[in-house]
Amino acid sequence: MPRHVSTIPDVVSEIVRIAESALEEVAISDGPPVPPMDTTPDILCIGFTGIADDDDAITTNRERNQLSTMPDMETYRITCLSSAYRGHEKNMAIVRNRAFEIIDELNKVISYDTTLGGRVMRTRILSDSVSQVQTDKGAVCTVRFVIQVEAVTR
Repeated sequence: MPRHVSTIPDVVSEIVRIAESALEEVAISDGPPVPPMDTTPDILCIGFTGIADDDDAITTNRERNQLSTMPDMETYRITCLSSAYRGHEKNMAIVRNRAFEIIDELNKVISYDTTLGGRVMRTRILSDSVSQVQTDKGAVCTVRFVIQVEAVTR
């Protein structure tokens, strides 16, 4: 079996796959959303910060014990966005609750198997920040959160 530099490609693909399975009514995006997404009421972006193009969507730290022939230990954070929009809705609580429900559903699936089928040692949702906007088309709430992964390169 060839050695890989990182588990990131396989893990991001698996998170996208399980999100698509668990959240059938939510648009799932691997990285930035592809237009036109402005009419999608609920979206989950895996590996996207929502900020500038040069902002790191995934940050990693890799370590190896000196003189070790063992694979590297890697810890990385995958930045994700959950966003809810209701064009007719001005009540922020409704869209905020929906944005967090999306994260809760993803968290349930990840918590069921934190190793993602043996791909990693541990995966968990760590942190979030919330952006709320009233637009002329209704309320929008976007939650940025991080999935932390601890793994051993293979």
